[in-house]
Amino acid sequence: MSNRKVAYVWEENLIEHCDRLPAVIGRASLVHSLITTYGLLNNVKVVRSTPATYNDLKLFHSDLYLDHLKTFGQIDDDYMPTTEDEEYGL
Repeated sequence: MSNRKVAYVWEENLIEHCDRLPAVIGRASLVHSLITTYGLLNNVKVVRSTPATYNDLKLFHSDLYLDHLKTFGQIDDDYMPTTEDEEYGL
């Protein structure tokens, strides 16, 4: 038997941001509600999420990708993705 512990990373604003992702609109809050309703948090360690630093992001993402993200400001509803956006899957 393993001594591993299970952790659930949670923060309300993280759920809200994930709910707005076009591919999975509303899914994060639905899944979180199911997890809490079924009492699954009773047997895990709940950990609050913390924002990643730029150096944290660099451990996973390329500098080119992060530099491209820096070019975004407020996005309007009529925004059309550029070729570079599409290359990054944005």
